[in-house]
Amino acid sequence: MSNNHEIVSILDLKYRQAPVHFSFSYGNAVITFDNEDDPSKLKLCISGRRNMGLAKLEDIFSWIWEMLYFFNGFFPHLLNIAFDGKEDKDYPRKIVRLRSTTEKLSLIRSNNRLCFISPENLNGSTLKKYALLKEALKYPLNSLFAVQSYDDIYGEHRFVLASHAAEGIVEEKYESQLENHGCKNGFKNRIEFLFKPLLDANRKHKTNIFKSIGVPQKTYFQLLKNTRDFYSHLARERRRFRKGKEFISDYWILSLAIRLFILQEIGVSYEVPLFKANASAIAEWIAEYRKN
Repeated sequence: MSNNHEIVSILDLKYRQAPVHFSFSYGNAVITFDNEDDPSKLKLCISGRRNMGLAKLEDIFSWIWEMLYFFNGFFPHLLNIAFDGKEDKDYPRKIVRLRSTTEKLSLIRSNNRLCFISPENLNGSTLKKYALLKEALKYPLNSLFAVQSYDDIYGEHRFVLASHAAEGIVEEKYESQLENHGCKNGFKNRIEFLFKPLLDANRKHKTNIFKSIGVPQKTYFQLLKNTRDFYSHLARERRRFRKGKEFISDYWILSLAIRLFILQEIGVSYEVPLFKANASAIAEWIAEYRKN
């Protein structure tokens, strides 16, 4: 019997990634990435001493899979996975409701990436930071991931669930930072705090993503708050998002803000050409979608 446990998986990235072949250690585990046989398919191997247990290696696998969502804006498709050399054909179907992105939510997938897989972005340091972040933000992040796997869901529900996840991220871990800046711990201040990386990138690279929704930035945050209040706890009705087109298009902006915030927190930098292509694609798609 081998002294090691091993998980070997093949992930379909849905795009052609530059060739990679690198490894790094995480505690007593070794993680290896390889796509040299097919640029669009990523082979992910995780091995570790038997005293670590397969469950710990499975946690590492899940963290990396989730990190790729923040890199790409969608979950790669799990083609197959083997535990200690035995393929588990039920595993991909078993967890598809937890970490998968439907085709309807992949409309602009070709321009949705913020960074590529590389030793700079995926390494022991960024993985450790993500593992600690996921431990603190388990429920809001799992809510965000769950929204990805729903096709038959009202646009209002998808948008509000994502707004709850966004608020929960700040409320669970960053509330003290708001208080230190003299901000009240309300929904609007939490959302503006989370949006800061997107606002900075939008201003720096002049992508004008808010122009596509037809309202000023300040008005957008108030509308977001009013919409969340109305659907979450039947607050008094004020001006809010009402149309399905508004909910779907603004969901894209909200999810991009969350992704940029998480990447910032784990020490991964977005690539400027990818961000500009991403923001421009969202803005163009929203503008076109709202015409129809």
